Amino acid sequence: MLVQDVQELDSQSALARLGGKTDLYISVLKSFLVEIPTTLAQLSNLQLNSDFVAAKRLLHTFKGHCRHCRCPATGKSSRKAEAMLTQNGNSPDGAAILTTLNEAIAPARLAIEAALQQLAPSPDMAATVAANTPEVGDDEKQLIDALQHLIKLLSNSNMGALSAYSDLKQTHGHALATADLLDDAMATLNFVQAREQCQTLMQNLTK
Repeated sequence: MLVQDVQELDSQSALARLGGKTDLYISVLKSFLVEIPTTLAQLSNLQLNSDFVAAKRLLHTFKGHCRHCRCPATGKSSRKAEAMLTQNGNSPDGAAILTTLNEAIAPARLAIEAALQQLAPSPDMAATVAANTPEVGDDEKQLIDALQHLIKLLSNSNMGALSAYSDLKQTHGHALATADLLDDAMATLNFVQAREQCQTLMQNLTK
């Protein structure tokens, strides 16, 4: 599906980097939406506690995630905020730093939400995919093998788990239809919880 690029979000570049895997891109964008308010809250708390080293580290990580999602304006603001922390040493202007981030984050969130709406499959398409997905019993061994591979990636905090999970959903979507907790854990990059959900699925399959 073609997603319109805007200044705040280079969707075509992100999709190309992810091999055109729409499900994976949706997971990345959803994870980033969750991360934005969490990062702002953590940054505010760190500045209140004068922990500027941790604040700079947090901004550096957030900047990398902006690049991962291809949010150039937000990434630029993150670099600017990081530079403000570095230049002002132990007395940075916390309010100015948060303002700098928010100026780019607000339109970026709107762009991400719009992209997610464009990327979401229509009800007719979703029904067609579900109808053509084989029953679990037809390929149970393959499903177990795929879950074992995913668990290994999750245990090592390997970001390749996102791609593996996208492939798993495409191949075994019917078996994962009720795996909402696993879907949520992957969307928020909670690999510990995702691993636990995979192990629960395997236990149910091998009873």
